[in-house]
Amino acid sequence: AIALPSAQLRPWEERLQFCYYDREEALEPVAIDANTATADELAAVPGLDIFLGRAIVHYRQQGPYKDLADLQDRLRLTTAVTAELLHYLRF
Repeated sequence: AIALPSAQLRPWEERLQFCYYDREEALEPVAIDANTATADELAAVPGLDIFLGRAIVHYRQQGPYKDLADLQDRLRLTTAVTAELLHYLRF
């Protein structure tokens, strides 16, 4: 079954009860630009809420963020929070 295209597995989805994917449809995290995103767009990132999104927008008025370490320093984020954001933000 692993070598079958997902289109052939879809009719059996209810009975098979497992997740499958096409290599072409593989899910990759979509990174958004922390220097241009709105607070609402940032709030859609896993690990971010609207308050942190607003803080990111507020502190970038001092200038664009250089990288994730710069964001972490300005917002005083913990290592755990920073690690969650790693794959979702770009600079």
